Amino acid sequence: MFAALAAARAHLHTDPLAALKAADALVTDSVGGGLNMRPNTREVRGSPQEQWRIALNAEGFRESRPTPRAAPAGTRRFVALGDSVIFGHGIDQGATLSDQLEEVLPPLLGGPVDVVNAGVFGAAAFDMYRRYTRLAEAYTFDDVILGFPQNEGRQSALAEVRAEWRDARGRPKLAYYLPFERSLLHLYARPTPEPAPLPLPDPTLEDLWALVVDARRAGHRVWLLQTPRPLAAPYAKANEVLTALTTGLDLPVARPVLDHPDCWSPWDHSHPSAAGVRVLARALAEVIATGTSAAPDPGAPRCAAEGAPR
Repeated sequence: MFAALAAARAHLHTDPLAALKAADALVTDSVGGGLNMRPNTREVRGSPQEQWRIALNAEGFRESRPTPRAAPAGTRRFVALGDSVIFGHGIDQGATLSDQLEEVLPPLLGGPVDVVNAGVFGAAAFDMYRRYTRLAEAYTFDDVILGFPQNEGRQSALAEVRAEWRDARGRPKLAYYLPFERSLLHLYARPTPEPAPLPLPDPTLEDLWALVVDARRAGHRVWLLQTPRPLAAPYAKANEVLTALTTGLDLPVARPVLDHPDCWSPWDHSHPSAAGVRVLARALAEVIATGTSAAPDPGAPRCAAEGAPR
């Protein structure tokens, strides 16, 4: 029994994505580790009566076309990071949050935009942070959209991987082959200021906070979307983490309210429908256009008025 437990632990340690990959074949490893969606995949899900199409490009983004390393000249590029809400679970290809932002943002910003859908099923805050780090090295973009993650179970399960990744991050590969590399490298490393203490100890807050700080240092604007879920309750500290991010980092946040059945997917009732996603897109677009947070608006128009397909 103990041998079996040890073997299972070793397997999970070497492949921390095993559970997610077993749950959904679209989830796979990213180059350099972490989560990605399976590149070059076309799939249809749902029932014969109601279907939703998925198209993933060569980079694993939910895009019907290739994603060039640099945005077209004169185009403001956003990268959307998050879990299945950002990916668009239950949403047909072409109607995801990224797609709808590409429709509503240009008139508000006065020019073309490109919103890359880099959402991944099951992603936690650490997955988003690691994905941002990789994308920032490979692509040029102007803004980062963060869909607040709800997969706290996965975040907790990644504690050991998080510690190892943070310890190794930014160290030259050669260092792994040098004896006493820690004592040698610190002599040549640029001094790094100690991070400011966080308002509360929480791994989700720690990773999102670090992501925002890194993104701003790289010159990227950051926007936060509070993704409502009526049936899947957020983890206990969600509101505290949101408050800490928005007040501690002066992070603009959209807090749309989806208070009608039309706002929710017919597939599982815990992800927004395409009409619900359109409400999210309009609320987030307003925050991006004004640069200021928007308070929850219980009196917002119902999703049926949006006219978007479910």
